[in-house]
Amino acid sequence: MEQNTVEKKGLDTKKKVGIVIGAVLAALLIIYMGFAVYFMNHFSFGTFINGVDVSGAAVEGAKEEIQMAMDNYELTIVERDGSTDTIQGSEFGLTIVWENQLEEQLEKQNAFAWGIQLFASEQLQPEAVISYDDEKLQAAIKELSCMAEEKQIAPVDAAISEYEEGKGF
Repeated sequence: MEQNTVEKKGLDTKKKVGIVIGAVLAALLIIYMGFAVYFMNHFSFGTFINGVDVSGAAVEGAKEEIQMAMDNYELTIVERDGSTDTIQGSEFGLTIVWENQLEEQLEKQNAFAWGIQLFASEQLQPEAVISYDDEKLQAAIKELSCMAEEKQIAPVDAAISEYEEGKGF
């Protein structure tokens, strides 16, 4: 009788361990599937579009992130004397005109491979049309310090100088 009790306790312990392992595996599977469902409508971890991190963003959120990067874009002009002027993308209405490129990129993504994306990054460069307001750009260019009339240097016609020994031309 005593041996049956010991065998039964050993069997109960094995059952409990099996139940705990099964519950943990079931919980991990539910979590994995939850993330897979999430990434069916959101970009996976480590996803960059045109250099902008869109990890976890839906298509509309990705568009907003990319537009913020476009607004912060700086066009830097280096002048002859080495000084610089900059124009922000927001000053001349720099935008990307999307059709369905981001939706297509999201459809190509394997939502069930999100675990792999934890350790890798993906650089996407979908084709898009860049748009800007030409009048605003021209106005911003006129406001640059290098465009001030007093900073303008008149061109000089090219000429061949006389040769000087020891100095060259």
